[in-house]
Amino acid sequence: MPWPMVNFAISTNLSFGDPSPNFLLGSIAPDAIHMRGYISREEKGVTHLVRNDRLPAKELIMEKCKEYLTKRTEIEWKDLVLGYFSHQGIYYRTLCYSA
Repeated sequence: MPWPMVNFAISTNLSFGDPSPNFLLGSIAPDAIHMRGYISREEKGVTHLVRNDRLPAKELIMEKCKEYLTKRTEIEWKDLVLGYFSHQGIYYRTLCYSA
C-alpha cells in the first residue's frame, strides 16, 4: 500500500493544496494499527473495512463515511473523518488497479 507521504500528497491534492492537520491525520489513521507491533491481516482489515479478505463495496465506504460525519459537528472531526475515508479510497483503488 502507499507510504504515508503518498497519502499526504493525495490529501494535499484532494484539499486543493491546503489540507488541514486533521485531514492529514485522518489520511494515515487507518495504518496506525501497525504501531501495535505484530498485527494480523484480519486486524488490519478492520481499520480498512475489509471482511473475509474482501474489499468493501464503494457504497459501504460512502455509507460509513456519512455515518461518521454525522456523529459530531466540529469541523476538525469532519476533516478527520474525510481524511480517514480518503485513505479508504486510496487503499481501494490501489488494490483494485494493482491486480
